[in-house]
Amino acid sequence: MILGVGLTTAAWLLVTFITPPTPHATLVNFYRTVKPAAWGWKNVLHLATQQGEIQPHEIKAGRLPLELLGMFIGCVAVYSALGATGYWIYGQVNYASVATVITLLAAVGLFRIWNALQKEA
Repeated sequence: MILGVGLTTAAWLLVTFITPPTPHATLVNFYRTVKPAAWGWKNVLHLATQQGEIQPHEIKAGRLPLELLGMFIGCVAVYSALGATGYWIYGQVNYASVATVITLLAAVGLFRIWNALQKEA
C-alpha cells in the first residue's frame, strides 16, 4: 500500500511539473462555472480582474465547510444506496431497510445543502 501511494504520488508530481500549465482562460471558465471558494484562486482572480475577465462583484468567498459537508454526505448517500441495493438483491431485509433509510436521510441532507449553496450563487 505504501509503495503504491508513493509511486502514484511521484507519478502525478512528475506529470504536474513536466506538462504545461492549464491556460488562464480555462481556469477563469472553471471558476465561473463551479464558483469554488475564492481563497484558493487568488492569483487567477487577481489576474482575471486586472484583465477585465471577471468583475469584483462576481467573486464569491465560498462556503468551504458546507461544501465539504455536502461532499461527505453525497458519498454517504451513494455508498449506502449501493449497499441497500445489494442487501435488497440478496434478501437481507433488515440491513436493506437500514441502508435505505440512511440513503434517504443523506439525500434529504444533500438537497438541503445544495439549496443553501444555490441561494448564494
